[in-house]
Amino acid sequence: MKATMKKNNVKLVVNLGTNPGLRHFKSGKRMAIFSVASVEPDPETKRNEVKWYSVIAWNNLADVAQKYLTKGKRVMVCGNHISKEWYDKKGILRHREEILATDLILLSTGKVPAVKLAA
Repeated sequence: MKATMKKNNVKLVVNLGTNPGLRHFKSGKRMAIFSVASVEPDPETKRNEVKWYSVIAWNNLADVAQKYLTKGKRVMVCGNHISKEWYDKKGILRHREEILATDLILLSTGKVPAVKLAA
C-alpha cells in the first residue's frame, strides 16, 4: 500500500465543521485537528460543491485553535495543502485532503474586526 502525496501552499476561507480536538504528546508537543468545509464552484455542473479538509495545527497554534475556534465559525486557514491517496486493506482507493496550518484568521460578522490567530 503505497501512498502518494501532493503539497501546495493555500489560503482558504472556510467554515469549521467540528470543534478542534487537542492532543498532547509525551515530547510536550500539542496538535489540534478539526474539519473545515469550503464551498467551491464546479464548472462542469455549474453548481457549488462543498469540499471538506482536515486541518492540523501544532503547538501554540493548536492551543489558540482549541481556545478560540468552534464549530460553525468562519476562518481563513493558511498553510500547506496536502492531498493524500492510498489503497486500504480491501484494495479500495482512499483520498484525504489535509491542511497543515501556519496561520488562522478568525473572520468576523458585523462590525467586529477580524482577528489573526498565529503562533
